[in-house]
Amino acid sequence: MGSPTAPLWHVSAQYLKIVTSYLKEVSSNKIHGIFGSEARHGNAMDELHGAIIGGTIKFATGVSTWGSTFVDRPLEPSYEQLFQREISSRSYFNQLLLATEAACFFLYALKKLLQRFGSEDFRTETYDSSVRALIGWLMQTAVSALGRDSSALNEEAFDRLIKTRDLEYAHSPTLLDSGSDNQNGAVWVASRTISDEVSIKDSFDRVGYPNHIILTQIVSTVLMLELEALDLTARIERISRATASQELGACFAPIIDRPQRLIDIAKSTKLSAQRTDGALLAVNKIPTPSMTLLIGS
Repeated sequence: MGSPTAPLWHVSAQYLKIVTSYLKEVSSNKIHGIFGSEARHGNAMDELHGAIIGGTIKFATGVSTWGSTFVDRPLEPSYEQLFQREISSRSYFNQLLLATEAACFFLYALKKLLQRFGSEDFRTETYDSSVRALIGWLMQTAVSALGRDSSALNEEAFDRLIKTRDLEYAHSPTLLDSGSDNQNGAVWVASRTISDEVSIKDSFDRVGYPNHIILTQIVSTVLMLELEALDLTARIERISRATASQELGACFAPIIDRPQRLIDIAKSTKLSAQRTDGALLAVNKIPTPSMTLLIGS
């Protein structure tokens, strides 16, 4: 965090006056907690990225494990097992492809759910940082899987695929369809797209179940389970709270080195309406969202 500008110092002084009128309801731990907000913000963002990466791995292994039970046994596995190598060294499925497509879908779901939260800056920061984290991980995974042959799977290639899938899934009205026919939801569209790219999709066809519909159902089920397990809404809420606390902490920049000073001021200062100008009194009567967050329930 850089040095506060002159206007920020002024705002900090105003906030300091306002806060003192509420501090009877605020514990010392909460005040000290403000000054750890930047770390909490970073932790919440890292946890989101880690969860999405974990979800892509679980999706790839889930589809591989479940799908392999439908494959005709004479068929030899064509791919190296990227994940869960302790179980088998070979796989019927291209797990790099599965993980990449799952990452695209989870990023789309994140972008869609972010529309309910915060400012445009908050949404952009959260989504863009997640895209960068996922692309970085996918590039590392590609090198592990393909070695020198991974040169074509660079940052631009992954970014282009993410944007392409985002446009495709955006035509779906919802992530999921609550009705019995869920083929309008983005999960089903993504599952169909992923199934179409599986090299052994035809081996899933059965009498009465053509066009690899069985494989699509498997992919759809695993994708829905992992999306639910991610609980993206709760993770976004944690980042939002950490961001609000971080912004409030910036207002206390003049005393950032000694948070105890705020607590001491609260004990000795009593804000009165008679000594407050109209503008400050108006703000004092209506706590800001950050102030509400600080005070809590």
